[in-house]
Amino acid sequence: LDPAIGDDQMRSTSGQHRVLICDTGRMLGSSELRELTTGYFASFTSGDPDWVERHVLRSDELRLIGTNAEEWLQGTDAFDVFRREAAAATGTLDASLSDVEAYSLGDVGWGAGLVRFALPSGQTAQARFSLVFVAVEGTWKVVSSHTSIPVPDEDAFSAD
Repeated sequence: LDPAIGDDQMRSTSGQHRVLICDTGRMLGSSELRELTTGYFASFTSGDPDWVERHVLRSDELRLIGTNAEEWLQGTDAFDVFRREAAAATGTLDASLSDVEAYSLGDVGWGAGLVRFALPSGQTAQARFSLVFVAVEGTWKVVSSHTSIPVPDEDAFSAD
């Protein structure tokens, strides 16, 4: 870190990353990001790939971490998966959200909550999720999505 930057600021000094300097401040609850967090899941249950076009960052910095072991995607691969899954999802998945929260500070924000997925077969899964948003030209865009299915630690670690 650059010693000229005070404790109330952060800075990325990596030559391959954009420099980010921001005054620390209080993160504020964001009803707009809360609605977008809800809209994220609605796009996958109602088959709305246009939502993805409007609110997912099409960039190398995009990261998708899903519940499937192979769902560790970045950049255009991640964007294409988002769009394809949103387009194909009409009527195949139900997502009921709870405990949704969202906050922002300047041009960065996040949303998180719990989601219960249900398939037409009756199978269900409880998951938790988080989204990171960045404002681009006045429009909030998802830059990171992480969904996980919680399991007890003793089930996650094998005795092998």
